[in-house]
Amino acid sequence: MNFKTRTMKRLSLISICTAIILLGSVTSCKKYIDINISPNSPLNVSPDVVLTAAEVNLGYAVGGADISLITAIFKKEIVGSDRQFFAYQSYFFVADNFTNIWGTMYESVMNNLYQLMQIAQAKNYKYYDGIAKVLMAYSIGTTTDLWGDVPYSQAFQGDANLKPAYDKQQDIYTAIFKLLDDAIADFQTPKAQAGGLQPGKDDVIYNGKIAQWMKFANSLRLRYLLHTVKVDNNAVQKILNNLNPPGGLFTSNADDAKVPFLNDESRANPLYQFNEQRSGYVNYYSYFSNQLIALRDPRLPAYLDTTGYYKGVTNFNLGPLLGSINSPVTLMSYAELQFILAEAYTRSGDYGNGNTYFQNGVTASIMNAGGSSSDVNNYFTNNATDPQVNYVLSTNKLMTVIMQKYFALYLQYESFSDWRRTGYPNLTPNTGNQIPRRYLYPQSELSYNQQNVPTGTTLFTKVWWDQ
Repeated sequence: MNFKTRTMKRLSLISICTAIILLGSVTSCKKYIDINISPNSPLNVSPDVVLTAAEVNLGYAVGGADISLITAIFKKEIVGSDRQFFAYQSYFFVADNFTNIWGTMYESVMNNLYQLMQIAQAKNYKYYDGIAKVLMAYSIGTTTDLWGDVPYSQAFQGDANLKPAYDKQQDIYTAIFKLLDDAIADFQTPKAQAGGLQPGKDDVIYNGKIAQWMKFANSLRLRYLLHTVKVDNNAVQKILNNLNPPGGLFTSNADDAKVPFLNDESRANPLYQFNEQRSGYVNYYSYFSNQLIALRDPRLPAYLDTTGYYKGVTNFNLGPLLGSINSPVTLMSYAELQFILAEAYTRSGDYGNGNTYFQNGVTASIMNAGGSSSDVNNYFTNNATDPQVNYVLSTNKLMTVIMQKYFALYLQYESFSDWRRTGYPNLTPNTGNQIPRRYLYPQSELSYNQQNVPTGTTLFTKVWWDQ
């Protein structure tokens, strides 16, 4: 696909010299910069500067309130309790509520990734090119899953095209798989032929470890294949055909793709910042927390601060795993991959492998939350008759898999996609008779690109793969 791409009249940028100096101390928190390269003014920017900015901006975007917490309301993981989040709780949204996150995804994340690909390809920096392609696949995948049809093939052109056409989501998915295939090819380039400049500490996700990027790309492909199970009868078989790709898949929690944040108020985890600056806007006591309490789930103290619950206090704060100042934002985890495989085998009728990967997923999730093997064993033993925990005895094994995946992916938007695909958890709307299934197109697009914005969509209109 020809990556011609869009918007960005605005240029928000630290001086390149300053950014390079900051990167000189590769272990310093000063790497956390905000830089957007203008497509109207090509710059001879070092790719390490752009990579750091794109990765951190992506972590802020998917781990922050505009994605993590809004979709958490849809999934009943939190309750909106004040200001605009009180309105969100009743699904009262206007187009401008989504302008900021749209701009972040296109300008601060994908525009930078597109420019990084251009720089890397011009200089034959194969590994930078591959990393940018994986992150672009992830970013455009996130964007299309939230909005449906979005600009892609005509995006990132700057002044050359300020009103890009919208691509069909089905076509964007084709582009996602092509990006991942091309990235794997880049990663297979021998190091001696991969260009003079190669990623290292500037890659805050994997520190330049290309073997890890290959695992991420291969695992991410399975996520997007799984999304298509309602529209592609061969989706499950495609997953099962991709279990031993070149470079492999995630094999442990150590492979998780995470964006780190720092013990510094200006470079802190986005939910920590939200809770510090907007205390009381949301309550983490919810349908989700009640499920964990009922199951005596060992992840509960890591996920939530339930101090005072047994004295009648039901105003929970976020726990240390996700709400600390330096909590990382997870893009994809080994636990998620295990549940993808559990679902694929379950749908194929192979319940033996389904149970194996199901138990792997539960175990990985509990261990990631600081639990022990004893905690895992006690969880299965104490809930041996509960269909949300016991795969073998469950009469609805798909529900069992998705419920545990829901518990494992707390505050990650991916479980919103799972709910849309499967109907699990079996949620009731906060108000009315429908739960939102997508975001509204932002006011910025309605104001400046209205002739291309799809018409007739609401919060409740299903995206292509959700039909």
